[in-house]
Amino acid sequence: MMIKVYRESLGLTQKEMAQKIGISKQSYWNKENGRRKFNDKEKKIIRDIIRDYVPNVTIDRIFFN
Repeated sequence: MMIKVYRESLGLTQKEMAQKIGISKQSYWNKENGRRKFNDKEKKIIRDIIRDYVPNVTIDRIFFN
């Protein structure tokens, strides 16, 4: 999963990313570390956040590469 790489390259902490998608920091940590899965709504929000900096990024690129 590339989400950690993208998050860190945007200069965001796990807490900041969690706030942006409306979940707790602990829940975000579990999802970023593969203990739980991001739901489709969360994936779309994250894609949109990253698209502000990487215009052509896809959900597949973020979550499945």
